[in-house]
Amino acid sequence: MATSMLRYLAFASLLLATVLASPAQEAYLLQVPDSGRVQYRFDIDARGNDLSGIAIMKMVNDSIKGVMVNEFGIKAMDFVLSPDRQKVELADVIPFIDKWYIKRIIKADLQYLFNATTAMLGSESDNRTLSTTGDDGSITMTNSKYKISYTFTPIKDEPQPQDDGDPGVEEEAPSDDAAQ
Repeated sequence: MATSMLRYLAFASLLLATVLASPAQEAYLLQVPDSGRVQYRFDIDARGNDLSGIAIMKMVNDSIKGVMVNEFGIKAMDFVLSPDRQKVELADVIPFIDKWYIKRIIKADLQYLFNATTAMLGSESDNRTLSTTGDDGSITMTNSKYKISYTFTPIKDEPQPQDDGDPGVEEEAPSDDAAQ
């Protein structure tokens, strides 16, 4: 009986040590809720060339699916992030960046960005640096090797004002002629 008690205590101690020694799960910088969607304003700057717009992402079957659309409503690309956040697939890429070497860089950078945690802020890894700017929650990743900067700023959902009537139609006060 003493032997089984010692084995149990040794097993419990080992289990407790394993749990306490493992690092805590860090929160991802780019959060995507399990239900609903999230929107970010994005800006990609590559050697003076700029692509900006809105990135809309949502969780679909444990994968993150998203689309990046510019200010004119033209789709820049669709992307799918695997459930373990280790693989990014690009689809329907706008023609001027639809080159295998550009897509390879964008895929690697998006994968790094989607795996970024608060512990990675300020440190450089694989020629990439992460930072947050301002009070608006902006996340900036800079790829120093290819001189590309990605900035994602969360778009806060604001309540829409109630519309009481048609916007350009003013109600006319009854005229005195109508009263007679």
